[in-house]
Amino acid sequence: MNYKPLGSSGILVSELGFGTWGIGGSSEAIPSYGTTDDNESRRALEEALDQGINFFDTATAYGRSEELLGQTFGGSKRSRVVIATKVGISKFFTPQDFSKNAIIECLENSLKRLKTDYVDLIQLFNPPLEKLPVEDMLETLNKLKEKGSVRAIGISVKSPAEGIIALKYKDIVALQTNLNMIDQRAIDSGLLRSAEQQNVGIIARTPLCFGFLTGQITDLNFGPSDHRSKWPLEQLKMWHNASRLLSEILPDPNWSLTYLALRFCMDSEGVTTVIPGPLITKEVADNVSATKLPPLGPEIISMIRKIYDDNNQFSICK
Repeated sequence: MNYKPLGSSGILVSELGFGTWGIGGSSEAIPSYGTTDDNESRRALEEALDQGINFFDTATAYGRSEELLGQTFGGSKRSRVVIATKVGISKFFTPQDFSKNAIIECLENSLKRLKTDYVDLIQLFNPPLEKLPVEDMLETLNKLKEKGSVRAIGISVKSPAEGIIALKYKDIVALQTNLNMIDQRAIDSGLLRSAEQQNVGIIARTPLCFGFLTGQITDLNFGPSDHRSKWPLEQLKMWHNASRLLSEILPDPNWSLTYLALRFCMDSEGVTTVIPGPLITKEVADNVSATKLPPLGPEIISMIRKIYDDNNQFSICK
């Protein structure tokens, strides 16, 4: 496993991380991927650490994920992991709250669930940056950093366009944004290049595009507890077609589409860590296998970019 510095924080993180939204489970207030098994989720976390993954991304809004991280890494293993959580949204479908008191309370509750007295990275959760007093929010986070409750400060942005705005705030050492072969806006906007120039780490989420880039989705009729059931059918069909097209350019017959998808993100300029969301130990092992493969060459990258451009960037919004 390769490790990279997370921006200017001095924190080293594995190039492959672990997004914990999925293992948090689903409920009416927390849309995810359906029912999960907590025992298997803990085994997946342990397998990830054993395989060299040290970066784990979570949030208060991610159901039971913080509790699972605390149960798995809250003791002697805590110093071996880098935990990133988020403030501003306590539950999906509820108003954001980035007030001083809300930020402090959210972090305090997270620390209890995580069974730790600090988080390595605190992130503002998809804030509308042009509408909020960002300096006040960062002042609160800096005070928590001075207190020792936080090691570094970042922002999880709703879109790469918001990421460009976020780069003007000098306290930020990391940005989390969507990036995958079906969504290359972070590349097209120049966000990845600009972040690298400013020594801001990039955390690439949704590298497998909600499972479509595993090549394993054959049925688009998702259950009600699966967030994908809320997406327009036209968009789901477009993503499904994207997986078919991209599967045709695998550089080696032994490669899976998952390998190609993860390598695309890991090999993208400026990316620090990539956070798929495995649900079981086998998925952890499959993801780690991609780190052992050679980087994609310019020819394959060009083919991926062309497929993306030739297909309306795989978005019904374009």
